[in-house]
Amino acid sequence: MNPETTRSKAEHKLQESLISGANCRNFYDHIDLIHGVSPLTSPTVPNESFPKQGMQLFRTLFTLGDKVCAGAGVGRTEKVDAWNWSFGTNKTEKGAYFKVNRLISDEPSGRKGGWCDKDCDTQLMMIEIDSGPKEDQLLLWAAAVSLGFPVVSLVDSGGKSFHAIIRVACASAAAYKKMGAAVLALFAPFIPDPTSVNASRFTRLPGVMRGVGDAARKQDLIYLNPDAPVWDGTGPFADEMAASMRNGLAVSFDGWVDDDLVFVQPWGFDLAAITKPVFLWQGDDDFMVPHAHSYWLEKHIPTSLLTFTPGEGHISLGVNHQSAILAQAEALLQ
Repeated sequence: MNPETTRSKAEHKLQESLISGANCRNFYDHIDLIHGVSPLTSPTVPNESFPKQGMQLFRTLFTLGDKVCAGAGVGRTEKVDAWNWSFGTNKTEKGAYFKVNRLISDEPSGRKGGWCDKDCDTQLMMIEIDSGPKEDQLLLWAAAVSLGFPVVSLVDSGGKSFHAIIRVACASAAAYKKMGAAVLALFAPFIPDPTSVNASRFTRLPGVMRGVGDAARKQDLIYLNPDAPVWDGTGPFADEMAASMRNGLAVSFDGWVDDDLVFVQPWGFDLAAITKPVFLWQGDDDFMVPHAHSYWLEKHIPTSLLTFTPGEGHISLGVNHQSAILAQAEALLQ
């Protein structure tokens, strides 16, 4: 697997199809990218219309007679057409959730009276990637959408991640488990939460404020595509990711292991002997590579120039500063 190749292709596609020359400098610029490609818009201001996001999403994912478990804490179970959304205006410490799939059992069978996987349908699947800055996560989801991955909805959790929902329409629990494994493999370079692909998983309910006082953050529905097709494990995005993984592991995974081991072994040459210019770039929101690595290289390569960029992550740095990075390289060819 070559995560960098996968990321660079996704970022390149995103840059061509979504950014269109715009320079996204902060989280809100990246939010605008997602809003710009969302087939439907949602109320985003925490006023009397904001709680309607929950109903908007429910009516996209379910039919009116479906039983759904939602609310704060362990939630309560109602049919979709019976929800009054009164809790939508509440500000609670932990926000509010709903089970990603409708309930198909009359009574919960889990421990302590909870609904478990066998009580839930297997039509929808949630994907959460909570590693790295949220700006990078947004770029990933925008790239996924532009490459044809059929995201139905994307909700800002009000915390450190986004919750995406796709339709999988699995006929059995076994098929759902297999599809979950495929999803985790597809997004493996971006470190998805392995527990997010459970049929009974709670996901964030939009239109709710998470936290109280100054710490309150919106659980915001930022992307909604009711016409997104069922995902069967194929498509341009899956093909792109799978091709990169197959290419990277075509012979063996030894190269991947070697890349990790080389960090802590002699490199076979003296960094101090380098005489050609070396340009180093890193963002201070990069949680994939320790900042100490960049500073160590700068210290040991006499011809190095480190550009440490505030507010940028592992992925967003290459997108937002591509022109400057390429200009440095082109200057060496003059």
